Amino acid sequence: MPNNIITAALEPILKCHRQQQIRKKTTLLWTTLGSTGLLYALIRQKQGWDHPHAFTTFITLCITTTLVLWIQHRRTRLSLREVARRIEQEHPKLEAALITALDQQPDPKSGDYHLLQTRVIREALENNLKEPWDQPFHIQLFFTGVLRFASLLIVAFGAYFIKNPFESAKPTLEATIYSGQLAVEPGNVEIERGDAVVITARFGQRVPSRVNLVVMPANGQAQTLSMKKSMDDPLFGASLLSVDADTVYYVEFDSKKSETYKLLTFEHPKLQQADAYLNYPSYTDEEPRTIKDTLRISAVEGTQLDH
Repeated sequence: MPNNIITAALEPILKCHRQQQIRKKTTLLWTTLGSTGLLYALIRQKQGWDHPHAFTTFITLCITTTLVLWIQHRRTRLSLREVARRIEQEHPKLEAALITALDQQPDPKSGDYHLLQTRVIREALENNLKEPWDQPFHIQLFFTGVLRFASLLIVAFGAYFIKNPFESAKPTLEATIYSGQLAVEPGNVEIERGDAVVITARFGQRVPSRVNLVVMPANGQAQTLSMKKSMDDPLFGASLLSVDADTVYYVEFDSKKSETYKLLTFEHPKLQQADAYLNYPSYTDEEPRTIKDTLRISAVEGTQLDH
C-alpha cells in the first residue's frame, strides 16, 4: 500500500485549512479597519473636525493591508505534518496513528512497506472512513466565511459613514455641517418692501475659508454674493440693500449649503388723500368746516378733529 494514499487524503484538508486561516486573518483585519472607520466617524460627529481625504485614505488603507495580508499568506507554507497534528487534536482516538502512518517510508530496495507499516497505514485510513477528518475543517470554514462577510459589512459601514457624516435624528433650525453648527440670521422673517437686510452665518468649530450667499428673488434671477468674515470671529455677513419682492436665500460653502430661508415682504397702506373735519368750540361761534387733502392743520384749543 503506497504511502501517497495518506498524502492524497491530507492534501484537500490542507487546502481547506489554508482557506480557513486566510478567512480568520481577513476577518480580524476587516473588523479592526471597519471599527476604526466607525470610531473616526463618531469622533468627527462629536468633536466637529474632519480630514478632507479621510474616505480616500480609508479605502486605500483597506486595499493595501488586505493585499499585504494575502501576499504574506501565499508565502506561508503549511506542511502535511502540521495538518496531521491538527487532525489528531480533533480526533483523539487516533493517538498519533496518523503522524506515524505519514512518517512511514517504503523499503528503498523493493519500494514496498513491510507488514507492520501496512497495518499502521490501514488503521489510519479506516479511522478516516469512520470519522471523516475533513468534517471539522469544513464546519469551521463555513463559520469563518460567515464571520468574514460580517467583517466586510463593518468595513462597508465604516466607509459609508466616513463619506456621509451622521445626521441628527431631530430636525433643528441650524444646519449641521462637518459635525459642527451653522446659525443663519435672520432666518425666516418678514420685512417691509424696499428695506435693507443684513444676513449673517455663524459657524461652529468647522469654519470654511469661503462662504457665499445665494439669493433668489421672486421677481428676478438668482444672485451669488460673497460673504465677508468678521475678523477672528467665525461670523460671515452680506447685505441686501433693497428687498423689493419675496426672496429665498441660503448659505453655500465647501460644496455644501444650509437650509433654505425666506424673506417675505409687505407694504403699509399708501395715503391717497387726508381730509380733516373741524368742529370748533361754541365760544368761537365758528361753523364746522372740512379741509380737503391736507397734511397739516391748526385750530383753537378745544376743536374736535375727525379725519
